[in-house]
Amino acid sequence: MVQKGGVLVVLLCFILTSGLAQKNSDLAQKKGKTTKVDKDACLALVGYFTNSPLIKNVTVHLFMGSDLIDSVKTNSGKDFGFILKRNKRYSIHIVAPGYYSRLLTVNTDLDSTISTKPLFVFEFDLMLIKEMKGANDYYLDFPIASISYDLKIKKFTFSKRYTETMEKEVRKAQSDFKERKSTH
Repeated sequence: MVQKGGVLVVLLCFILTSGLAQKNSDLAQKKGKTTKVDKDACLALVGYFTNSPLIKNVTVHLFMGSDLIDSVKTNSGKDFGFILKRNKRYSIHIVAPGYYSRLLTVNTDLDSTISTKPLFVFEFDLMLIKEMKGANDYYLDFPIASISYDLKIKKFTFSKRYTETMEKEVRKAQSDFKERKSTH
């Protein structure tokens, strides 16, 4: 679902494959590097930016608790990815000049009986929102998605209810801002 006016689009989808791990391994081999996948690794998290025109100088930070454990800079709106360990709590903080920062949370708690071979893969699309001076950005400080393992479907997924609520509040704030701006 694409919304007008730069509204955040979060189209979250998931796939159970080892494609990303293989892709990263193939890339590393081409560069003459060897890549070891941590035995505690359980999830390949892959994000794509859907903004047009493409956004430059996007930085994606990976935190475990309050500790920054990895950071990726992308240019021209390229995708990003991280390999996450099982039984950890992560947050992904995405920043770009002139855009509101975005936050996602990931909980990789898994029962010891759940195999992670091949790695689970969770892919998502994200559209960043241009900053609007004077707009109510209260809900933009909250995570846009909360990702975790769902025992019923045996996959990593996101809370659709939570994400829909956040999207609704962001759209409402943008609409209110545009209405206030047009009446002044």
